[in-house]
Amino acid sequence: MTRESAPQLLATSSHGARRARHALACSIALATGSLLLAPRSAHAADCDARATYSGCINADNLWPHAGAGPFLSLGSPITAPTGKASFGLVASYLSRPIGLRVASADPNGTILAVLDNVVNATFTGAYGISDRVELTFAAPLTLYQDGGGLGAIVGDDNELRRSSMRDVRFGFTAAILKRPRVGNQDGVALTGRMQLALPVGDADAFASARTVTWFPSAVGTFKKGRFQLGLEASARVRGESQLANAFIGTQIGGALGTSVDILNNGLLTASAEAFALYTVTKQEPIAGSTETNPTHIPAEWMLSATSAPLLGGDMSFTLSGGGPIPFSSEAAVTTPRFRFGLSARYAPTGGDIDGDR
Repeated sequence: MTRESAPQLLATSSHGARRARHALACSIALATGSLLLAPRSAHAADCDARATYSGCINADNLWPHAGAGPFLSLGSPITAPTGKASFGLVASYLSRPIGLRVASADPNGTILAVLDNVVNATFTGAYGISDRVELTFAAPLTLYQDGGGLGAIVGDDNELRRSSMRDVRFGFTAAILKRPRVGNQDGVALTGRMQLALPVGDADAFASARTVTWFPSAVGTFKKGRFQLGLEASARVRGESQLANAFIGTQIGGALGTSVDILNNGLLTASAEAFALYTVTKQEPIAGSTETNPTHIPAEWMLSATSAPLLGGDMSFTLSGGGPIPFSSEAAVTTPRFRFGLSARYAPTGGDIDGDR
């Protein structure tokens, strides 16, 4: 979004900017959260905990794990074999994960795209240190993004950075209930993970949390023949950041997925999944609304097609797409209008699909 398309309230003089920010605070609502701004004096400044308009928010809620499988929001139930490594690249296009509804001649307001188009990529990897435990890492990047950025909100000349680092994650995975590596891999599996996300992303590009994020999770799966069902519970424990009336801090996550093998030997698998993040932090009431205790729950659904035609099924490719799950009249901030993804993942299982070795 260009400066010319920003609201006229965004004056550039010192006195005008103060008046503009106050007026804007009274007239903007988060388009993806239906939250009317309340006037405040602080604004974004290098992840200041007191900032009313903070860029220290991770706008991409999909945090893929290392390993293969038909799902993206749920981790794989199979760890890397001892002494072997897995790696992958998960790329996503997000449409307008952060927007603001600005008062205009239209009774419904006009959308100001703070983040409009975003292309992210996450490099994942794991190394098996035993048959049940692996070390993991994930290195997310923003390859390209556009939109008004924080400058369009507070009325300064800071432009949104087009590419940036995002928060790097390190951790480990432990197979609690281990599924057989060979054969059709039917049965129940339970896997636990602990990751730590370091806030190395840009402080004003919606690429990083304000603090370190602890990211524990546990995934349980059941596979029978062509069908698989997965359920994951997780948490993202971190310090709070504020964007207008939205407070984003510690979140409790959940994901559910199901898949079916359409073709044998992993040649084609179709899957459906959904994930949501319940924000523990209390949100401010929406001006003019009867809702006194608003919630902030970013949530998405995705459909995927996966094929593993190479290296005995160890190399897989996934094409995915999805959209928001609104828990209110409009989806929560950081929920994109839609998402498309493409991934390539190599994950040795330690045995072939047919179980003949």
